[in-house]
Amino acid sequence: VVGFMKNINAETLCKVQLQVQADSDRLTELYNSGAGKDRIQYLLKLRKNDISRNTMFIFDFDNFKKINDTYGHYGGDQALKRFAEVLKKVFRKSDVIFRLGGDEFAVFLPQISSIEWIIQKLKGVLPKVKRLSKELNIEKPISISIGIYEIQFSDSFREIFIKADKALY
Repeated sequence: VVGFMKNINAETLCKVQLQVQADSDRLTELYNSGAGKDRIQYLLKLRKNDISRNTMFIFDFDNFKKINDTYGHYGGDQALKRFAEVLKKVFRKSDVIFRLGGDEFAVFLPQISSIEWIIQKLKGVLPKVKRLSKELNIEKPISISIGIYEIQFSDSFREIFIKADKALY
C-alpha cells in the first residue's frame, strides 16, 4: 500500500509540474496569455457580485524592435526578463501577472483599496523601468506605455481587455 501511495504521489506531482509548464511563459516565467486569461475569468466569476475595485494594466515596451535590432534577440530577451522581474517585485502574489506576447504584459489587480494604491504601484514600476537601461547597458532609455482600466464587477475578460488596450493607445 505504501509503494502504491508513493506512485500516486509522484504521478500527481508530475501532473502539477506539467500544468505549471503549460501555464508559464518560458522566457519570463510569468503566466502565459492563455493562463492569465483563464485565471482572470475564474476570479471574475468567483467575485461576480463583489463590488470591490479591480484594475487591469497593460504594459507595452516602446520601440522594442530597436532594442532587438541593436542588441540582438538575446538583449531583447534580457530586457523582457528583467521587466517581468520588476512586475513580480512591485505587484502582489495575488495579482495575475502575465505576458500577453511579444513585448506586451498585463496585470490584473483584484480587490484594490483606492486609486492612490494604483498610483503607488505605478510609482514602483516606472523608476525600476528607467534603471533597466543602465543595468542592461542599453544606451537609450527603456520606456513603456501603460493602459489602465478600472473594472466594473460585471465586465467580462473581453471587455476588460479591450478597454485597457484602448487606454494603452
